Amino acid sequence: MVVVSREHEPYYSGLATQLAPDRLVVQPRNAGTAPGILYPLLRIRQLAGDVPVVIFPSDHYVSDDGAFVTAVAHAVAVAGARPEFVVVLGVEATAPETEYGWIDPDPVPLPLPGEPAFPIRRFWEKPSLRLAERLFERGALWNSFVMVGRVDTFLGLTRRVAPDLLAAFDPVRLAIGSPREAEAAERAYAALESSGFSERVLVPGADGLLTVRAKSVDWSDWGHPQRVMATMRRTGWRPAWLNRVELASVARPSGGTGPILVVEDDSDTRRALGERLTVLFPGSRVLMAESGEAALELIRRTRPRVVILDLHLGGIHGFDFAAHVVAMSTSRPPAIVALTGDASPDTVRRAEAAGFAAFLRKPADADTLETVLRPILEA
Repeated sequence: MVVVSREHEPYYSGLATQLAPDRLVVQPRNAGTAPGILYPLLRIRQLAGDVPVVIFPSDHYVSDDGAFVTAVAHAVAVAGARPEFVVVLGVEATAPETEYGWIDPDPVPLPLPGEPAFPIRRFWEKPSLRLAERLFERGALWNSFVMVGRVDTFLGLTRRVAPDLLAAFDPVRLAIGSPREAEAAERAYAALESSGFSERVLVPGADGLLTVRAKSVDWSDWGHPQRVMATMRRTGWRPAWLNRVELASVARPSGGTGPILVVEDDSDTRRALGERLTVLFPGSRVLMAESGEAALELIRRTRPRVVILDLHLGGIHGFDFAAHVVAMSTSRPPAIVALTGDASPDTVRRAEAAGFAAFLRKPADADTLETVLRPILEA
């Protein structure tokens, strides 16, 4: 079963002739992963009954298909032994990532043969940086979003924690396989709010989940183009289309991007922000400073294009630091972007009055960083 959205028809049109009848589920629009999972589950229920299913995201990278499929096979075995649970495949984390879901497994596995399967104490979706660091330190797992279970187990879990979501699909369920299905889906999706299966079902339904580990597998969620590029740099993989992208990048005016300076006195925040900027802007050198004094010296020597500044530095306040930067600049000063957990209206107004180019609230995710910084760097 393949799930698509109608707006992507130019990309999936060939699938209709390659798949068996009713195996292509066309959503009227993309309304998030919750509808994108429930609609095909209802289709499978009508076609085959309460059968085991494995849900695979289409945009993930794994370094070792064999090892990954072995872990999935173990999850299938666990779901067969304990059909009252949905089994989620967890990946051993390599960093305190704030844009992934996290699985906090119970330390004691279930008494099952084979590789261990663990109850889930709690499921966290896109935690703050500090929480992600704590989860990473205690061995929590990334959620691969690969899930295994019987159709009725998935539907029963959804009915228990998000009954309104399942009820919205009742007209679709009754029309599946009939000429009325497309119209029923159109009406249902028109009334749906976008929602994620993790937020609506996995987080509140953690007591109905188990997890097994995918070990020694390099994994990445390719939901953001920058993660695709980061994987290629890390692995040395060069697909044929990369040359076209690089040629287009060379042909496009770069706007003279320069270094990015991060001024942050918290070492963990500074490191995480630096790593994220390196992935997002591989053509820009990322510099670090833990104090205002060190940052001023770096500005004198390197002339950064952008300074990302923690407003509450020890020893000097961010607003005073900005005034120093402007005073010492003999030509165009760097664009200063405020970074703070204090997003009160007064702080924002003061930042605007002080000439800050933008305002970032901690923790700044990759999408926000790119949206705010790329126009500045390419101006």
